[in-house]
Order: sequence, then structure tokens, then C-alpha cells
Amino acid sequence: GGAGGEGGAGAAGGEGGAGGGGDRCAGVNCPEGQTCDPATGACQSGPAGGCTDDTGCTEGVCLTEAETAGEVPGGFCRLECTNDAQCGAGGTCQANGDGRLCFSSCGPARDCRDGWACLPVLDEAGAPTAISRCLPDCRVPAVGCPGGFACNGVTGSCDEAPTCRYPCAAGETCDAGRCVRANGTCVTDYHCPNDGSQCYQGQCIVGDLSGCVRAADCSAPAQQCVPFDANNPLDGGLCLLNCQNDAQCPLDRFCLQGLNGCYVRFCGGDLGDGNGTPYNNCVAGGQGQYQGTCLPLQGGGVDGICIEAGNTPEGGACDSQVEGRAPVDRNLQCQQGLLCFDDPDDPLDPSRNFGNRGECRQLCDPRVGRCASAARTCIDFSDPDDESTPDDEARYIGLCLPSDCTVAQNNCAGGQICRPFSLTDARGKCGPAGAAPFGGACSSNDDCGGLAFCANAGFGPVCLPLCDPANPVCPGNDECRTDPSWGFGVCL
Repeated sequence: GGAGGEGGAGAAGGEGGAGGGGDRCAGVNCPEGQTCDPATGACQSGPAGGCTDDTGCTEGVCLTEAETAGEVPGGFCRLECTNDAQCGAGGTCQANGDGRLCFSSCGPARDCRDGWACLPVLDEAGAPTAISRCLPDCRVPAVGCPGGFACNGVTGSCDEAPTCRYPCAAGETCDAGRCVRANGTCVTDYHCPNDGSQCYQGQCIVGDLSGCVRAADCSAPAQQCVPFDANNPLDGGLCLLNCQNDAQCPLDRFCLQGLNGCYVRFCGGDLGDGNGTPYNNCVAGGQGQYQGTCLPLQGGGVDGICIEAGNTPEGGACDSQVEGRAPVDRNLQCQQGLLCFDDPDDPLDPSRNFGNRGECRQLCDPRVGRCASAARTCIDFSDPDDESTPDDEARYIGLCLPSDCTVAQNNCAGGQICRPFSLTDARGKCGPAGAAPFGGACSSNDDCGGLAFCANAGFGPVCLPLCDPANPVCPGNDECRTDPSWGFGVCL
């Protein structure tokens, strides 16, 4: 959060002043933070100047740097106004929140003081006017920007965050966070509508396993509508990828002979007919030719979906974006009973820059919490349940990880910070502070300079400050948000 935009916490700095103009100030050039008194021609601290207490302001009250946690660098003499004359020479009366305040005007010949940026006043349509004023510079780490805004590294202004995390190219339109291509082609799902559509062999198609009633509901020729009951077409079916063998199906599918469609291989006691148990080993492929790991289904029952496993042991490097079955691919896929953890690559990245690696970790049931090694803790990564419905939609997933701290206590030595593994678990791992400030871009929690969680709040991954819901303190105007399924609060 911060005060660096229209309607922010404080105001501006520089050369605003009290009084109303006059000939005695003609040609007078006052130091930064002061204005000319039209009655005497003397320089004095004005309404928009810096201050440490009220005595530093000729009018108004002092909004200090300390009481705003650094969001108002050098302090600010806050003076309400209705017109420019009340702000003195070098001042301008502008809207701020629900009222109007005196700000320092600025431009090529009148700069702002340290920690403040010269930014144009916007009209009702959001377009810049010919008037500029000094506002807190969002490039100052303590200032930052509120949720939904991103700091402009060139001007120091808080601009509306782009709705698409990667720039859209010619022929692409930013729609619901995706750069959708008009011709339907794609490199990743990022080029397809954000409605469950997916990128398959360079074309956007209906999401795999989507419901259908007729063939037109699916994307031919890649898919077909396979009915639940061939004798009852009114019952509907699923859109399945066409195939002739397992090699043409994704890693969590096999080619269902007779229908020639890619379908899931179940595991567990009921649907899986004894093919392993959730959180453990299973066999994948149409002929059981692949080793697999049984991922539990929603609801916490005895069934799961068997995904193909690779050759990488626990703690080894893995790549979550590898989709092939060749030996080079298997060497970046985790062995049975393991999942790839902490791969920072974004599968939506249209550049397909997937060079980073995660590490293989043992799968566990967070409701039980058992790990094979006493040095590991079963950290909860479960998908939450919708409490407004009678069914249990939660998918209970845990990973065995080394943990030596909790977020609430932040009990790390040597100036290190407790880094949470998951939003749903308060336990974490001690590590050194990173360089990214609150609100700054990040790829993992390790990048953050304070107690924060690296997450996408709608405009790309940033460091979101953590908070205690029992004592909800957040920087600036941010609020401490929480959820019954979260292990801690997040400032948004």
C-alpha cells in the first residue's frame, strides 16, 4: 500500500505556501520546502513543505514521516483548501480523496524534494492536465503503491496495473488476464480465452474433459464428444482428445481403446479398482506400462488420479513444465510418491522460458501429517473447501519439507526471515532477506525483503506483507485479509 497516487494518504512536498500572492514576492526564489510570504516577501515553510511536527507548518497540521511508516517522506504540512490562493505562491489546491489539499506545484523549473515526484494532475477522464504537483515517489520502498496499482519505475507514479502480466503483441487482445489471439493460435494457454480453454498443438481448444452434449461442443478435429452412456445421448458426455495410443495423450491420460479418446487412469479403492492408494504408488498407461503417483481427488476419499512418474529421487531437480516421455524428460520428472515443488516458472509464459528447476518432495496427507523422515514436516498445500455447499470440494495435498519456524513467531536467528511454504500453512523455513520491497515483483518468497508471501494479486507476482488476523496491522491503506483455510493473513 502507499500514498503515491490520487487519493493517497498524504499529499505533496516542495514549495507550496500559505497566503495569497503579492508584489513583494515577485522574483523571490525560496529554498525547497518554503514559500514567499506575500505580506513580507520573506521565505517560510509552506503548507506543502516538509515537517517533523506542527511547529514546522505555518498553517495546517504536520503529517510526519514516522507516523506514516515512511509513506510520507520528510513529512507534509496538510492544509485543506478550496482554491489555489489559499496555497500561496508555488502551491496548487487539488482533489485528494473526499476533499482538497494544498500541494506544491512543480515543473521543469521547480523540482520536488527528495522522496517526492513531480506528477501531472489528472482530469475526470483520467487524462493528464497542464498542472503538475509533488506526490510521494512510489520508488521509495516505504511508499510503494496500493493494491491494483504498479509503480512506474520512470516517473515514480502509481499507475493502474496492467491486466495482462505479459505484453500483448500485434493481433492479440488483453482479455481477462490473457493475451488472446484473434486467429486462435497459441504458444501457451496465455493466448487462449480464460474460460477453461487450453493450448493444444498450437491451437486454442475447449478445455480437456469439458462437458458436452453434441460434437459441436468440442473442438474438432482435436477432440470428440464421448457420451457417458452410448444408449442415452441426452445424458451428455465429455470432450476427449483424439488418440490412437498413449503416446498421443498427456502424462495424466491414457488412450481409451474402442473410443480412441484420452481419459484419466484412476487409482485407489473404488474408481481405481485397487490400483494403489492416494499419496502412494500406482501404475499408469493403458497397459499399466508406466510407474505412477496417485494424486487424491476432491473430497478426501479413497480414490485419485494416477499421473506418470519419472526417475528423479527426493531432493533432486525437476521441471514442472516437462510434458514428454523420452528419457531426457523422465530425468526431470519425480519418482513415484513424489511431486515437483517450488519450480518458479510460469506455465503461461508465452516465451516458454522454463529454465528454472524445482525439487522432488514426498507426497503426504496433511490430515495425518506423517513423513518418512523425522527431519521433514507434512506442509499443507490443500485446495480449500467451499463451505457454502454440502459437499467437500477440498483436495488434501501435503509435501514433506524441512521446517524450522512459524510465521506468527518469525523465530529465526541471525536476522533471517521465516518464509512460509504455503498460504494454507503457517510453518516455514528460515532464510535471508531478499531485495524486493513490499509490493515489489518476485518469483518466490525468497525474493522478498520482509515477512511476505510472493503471490499474484491480479497484476503479476508481488511481495504481499503478512499480518496477524488477531492484530491486523498493515502498511498504508492495505487491509489484513484472511480466510479459514489460510495459515496467516495477507495485506492487500
